[in-house]
Amino acid sequence: MDADKGFGGRVADKFAGFLSIGNKLQDIVTIFQSIGIAAGAITSPINAATNALADLDAFALSFKAIGQSSSVAQGALNDASRIALGLGVNVKTVREAFQQLSPVILNSGGSMEDVSKITESLSSRFAAFGLSADKSRRVLNGVIQAFAKGKLQAEELTQQISEADPAFKTDFASALLKVKGELGSLGGEIDGTVSGLEGLIKQGKITADVLRIVIPELSKSEILFGKLGPSATSAVEALKKGNVTVNQVRSNFESLSQLNLERFAKIGEPLIQSFLTIQATVIDFSGL
Repeated sequence: MDADKGFGGRVADKFAGFLSIGNKLQDIVTIFQSIGIAAGAITSPINAATNALADLDAFALSFKAIGQSSSVAQGALNDASRIALGLGVNVKTVREAFQQLSPVILNSGGSMEDVSKITESLSSRFAAFGLSADKSRRVLNGVIQAFAKGKLQAEELTQQISEADPAFKTDFASALLKVKGELGSLGGEIDGTVSGLEGLIKQGKITADVLRIVIPELSKSEILFGKLGPSATSAVEALKKGNVTVNQVRSNFESLSQLNLERFAKIGEPLIQSFLTIQATVIDFSGL
């Protein structure tokens, strides 16, 4: 029979056979690609939710490490969301401020209320002046160092804070004048000028106690706070009215997305734990 086909016919049959095998292999590859895509579609949101839960756990543990209860950590978490959504600052940035400021402010004799007020005040300045993440971090680090040392020094004010937030020094001098009645004998030495402030800093008189009173007065919240809101629609409406900037709305959206992801993660926590169990089983099996 093969002889009847001739040499060309037999070659054609062999080639057709190879094509058939190739098509089957392609089908198998396509199936595995489809499985991979489907697995990715499942694992991607679960991994994102797992990371969100890990971030929440890390936040709670950071407060446990300084002797604070889970209810204090939850209160800080709620406050961070309120500040972020109200000001148009990324919620992760505000949470980092809570985590880093809490130990030094509490150690200086302050309270979590002080932490909240100072975080809100600094965050409002970041939003009002459109400070970049790097500049915001420099201001925050300068304030943290001042509390850690127990007083504001020229190094922090000039080399860190004022370089990132040029209005800080002038605003601080004005705020000192505003609250001098709350500062006891120090009040008599305050004249509201930058040079006067620098003199007090040289004498080591801008202590942690003074910082806890003055920094909340540096807030720009009278301009911004409450103009955004807890929904994407309210943020867009605020933008249309000219009350906020595009950058604030973008940060608002990022915060809302993060908070929604965390809600999903909390609801789906049992499913996530089951998925992690399966992953662990596969890893252990593959290592046998």
